[in-house]
Amino acid sequence: MLTFRNKKRRREHNGCKPVSNDWHAILNCDIVVMRGADSLELLNRLSTNALNDMVAMECRQTLLPTNQGKLVDWRRVVRREELVLICSPGRGQRVADWLESYTIMEDASSAVAQASAPLIRWSGLSASSWMDSRGVREDGVVALDAGLALYSPKGFSGSVDIVSLDATGNAFGQVPSRDFQRLSLEQYERVRVLAGVPSSDYEFKSDVNPLE
Repeated sequence: MLTFRNKKRRREHNGCKPVSNDWHAILNCDIVVMRGADSLELLNRLSTNALNDMVAMECRQTLLPTNQGKLVDWRRVVRREELVLICSPGRGQRVADWLESYTIMEDASSAVAQASAPLIRWSGLSASSWMDSRGVREDGVVALDAGLALYSPKGFSGSVDIVSLDATGNAFGQVPSRDFQRLSLEQYERVRVLAGVPSSDYEFKSDVNPLE
């Protein structure tokens, strides 16, 4: 069994070059938007986590399970005038269709706003300081021009996700994350594994979690 005396040796063993304290990676996500007076109540009934007491500009993580206990998606929900669901890449249409299948008499509609939308994950002291300077902590969200800034999923301590809500990408020009070291997808995957953050994408392989 291999053991590592320090993090540097563990990184070297995994072929991961040390990264700076401030880095960013360009990822993707699907954006689903829910509208209607009953949308939050409906989503609350279909989610593993309680959502019905969410306040404006709050973000929560939750799962969407099927009635057989399989996973539709793991995603984050932001409450604005509408609900913004930040989904795994390639899962937006599946999520929207699944929500629509449970919408019967409710005043609610679900649709994909963007497929494969760019997402910048920005990590480091500068990222958390940037959020703190705007009075945002934990589950808070910063509204940007055509975008959102919110804390990354648990595990990436002090990391911030910048999500563009339209095709212009104007949101990315409002934060300094691109000035820091950019990780390749391979480097990012190694950093993610070392941080102990799961990747929901792997759950969707048919041999692991067949979808009905």
